Amino acid sequence: MGRKSAAQRLLDELPRRDNHDVTLLVLYDFRGGPPHPGFYANLRRITELTGDDSSLVQYSAYKTTSLRAALAAHALASRMGAETVVFEAAERLPTDLRRRLMESQAEAETPTHEAVLGPSVWSPAPYPRLTSFKYPPA
Repeated sequence: MGRKSAAQRLLDELPRRDNHDVTLLVLYDFRGGPPHPGFYANLRRITELTGDDSSLVQYSAYKTTSLRAALAAHALASRMGAETVVFEAAERLPTDLRRRLMESQAEAETPTHEAVLGPSVWSPAPYPRLTSFKYPPA
């Protein structure tokens, strides 16, 4: 029998019961350099071993519906020197934004960001141009 991967050892430490009712985001930051070479391989191994539809949202964010996978990913990143945080996620749009999005889709096939969000803060009108800035304000 070969050596167990770091992912397998972490999963062995966690209870076998799992919860698939929520979406969890594990965010990690390896300050001062890239992650350990085996980090992403072990993250893929966690996904394979839990049988979850987990995925990398970006290089520093791991999305899963498995509490066991989230705890293992959190422990893996922490043990390899990353600062980590786990969040419960919900995909929601504010009611007003949802209404404006639906209205803009009805008006145009492809809505612009200004049709959905309103005029851009960086557009020259109707906002005055900022000529000088002093912090803290007097």
